[in-house]
Amino acid sequence: MLRTVLPCCALSILGLAVAGCGSDDTSAPVNPGDPQEFMDEVRSTDSCALRCGQDCAEHTQPWDCPAMRSWSAIPHAKECGGYSGKSPASQQGQCTATEPSGDAIAMTNSSADPVVLPDGRRVRPAGNAWVFNDANLEGTFPFSVLWLPGTRFVVVSDDGYQDHALRVVDVERLAAGQDPMVSMQRYPYPESLNYGLALSPDGTVYAASGRQESTVFAFTVDPTTGALARDATKDIVLANDAPGDGFPFGVDVTQDGKYLVAAQVNERSSLVYSLEQATYGQKVGAVDVGGKDQYAALFDPFEPGVAYVSVWNSQRVVEIDVASQQTRTIDTGRQPQELVFFDANYMGVAEAMSDTIAIVDRVAGTVVASVPMDPNEPVNAQSPTALAYDADNQRLYATLATQNAVAVFGVTPSAGPGQPPAFSHLGLIPTLW
Repeated sequence: MLRTVLPCCALSILGLAVAGCGSDDTSAPVNPGDPQEFMDEVRSTDSCALRCGQDCAEHTQPWDCPAMRSWSAIPHAKECGGYSGKSPASQQGQCTATEPSGDAIAMTNSSADPVVLPDGRRVRPAGNAWVFNDANLEGTFPFSVLWLPGTRFVVVSDDGYQDHALRVVDVERLAAGQDPMVSMQRYPYPESLNYGLALSPDGTVYAASGRQESTVFAFTVDPTTGALARDATKDIVLANDAPGDGFPFGVDVTQDGKYLVAAQVNERSSLVYSLEQATYGQKVGAVDVGGKDQYAALFDPFEPGVAYVSVWNSQRVVEIDVASQQTRTIDTGRQPQELVFFDANYMGVAEAMSDTIAIVDRVAGTVVASVPMDPNEPVNAQSPTALAYDADNQRLYATLATQNAVAVFGVTPSAGPGQPPAFSHLGLIPTLW
């Protein structure tokens, strides 16, 4: 049952205390009641509007919030002196008021250029957003995005609360404010997709299924038109060594296209499969990473055959050598999610519940630095989740789940082993929810 004490009482009492004590009136109090009894009533009385029940009468009779009663019915402390109910006299300040004109009286809008906010500020977004509105799908929620290099297309895994879909989006059309979706594969409930997306050198797109299918689906995308097609002959059906729940999350493919790794939600092992023609789809390893709730799985672009898996609830990232199936554990902050590689030595780990990005020395296998999402507010529930590194422009981007924004950092690259990259907080790019 949801039981919430509405904040109006506390806020109103604060205002009353300020107004009462600020008066210069020395006449007798309007209501010489006991302030403590009144405060006890405030604390013991709350609205039932947000309770999950049928016994609340507030849909026909408004709630009597004590702090919203008439001034004469609210007692004041003796320390305030006499109080007549009058507000303090106005004091002339140094500002003068004039009638608004020009842009100052423009109507608030949500779609013009620029957008005018209710407080009068103007906002001109740096990019464009598009809301997918398919009448045949319910409860969708774009979860992850995969860029197809050399094209104008990205693949979007739409994994909501009901129906799911895999979409191909034309970013040039998106930038122009046009409908960007060029093709789609629907997965009506109970069929499902999940977070993981990966691209093979041969152009195959792999997408993690939901729990029911226990499969990594395979697709082709026409690089010219963006047409999306399912290639079930290349699906990877997941299987654990013992009867278990094959529920894939993050997936990735080696740069040479020989192996696929899949993190799992409900098992302690990450699974490795062959993509070579002679042994395609065969499992070559089930590597214990020490915990369930695995999140991202990425192969090291600088070290072929080495993968990293973030283990969400175990506060660790696990390094996997595919050939030997040996592992090394790197302890991190709370709830590590996505990973990003800066160079042959250093990578970043988004620590969602620590509000930081851990900088990992992959040679030493340790965290050597921690980057706060906002240096002015080191811990403020920003929840960094996804990471992207633009090496050409030396920029690091981090999505902030609870702030509806993308944090932007300037990056001074590492000068070599033992010298991690340095980061400067440049600001935030606002986003939708």
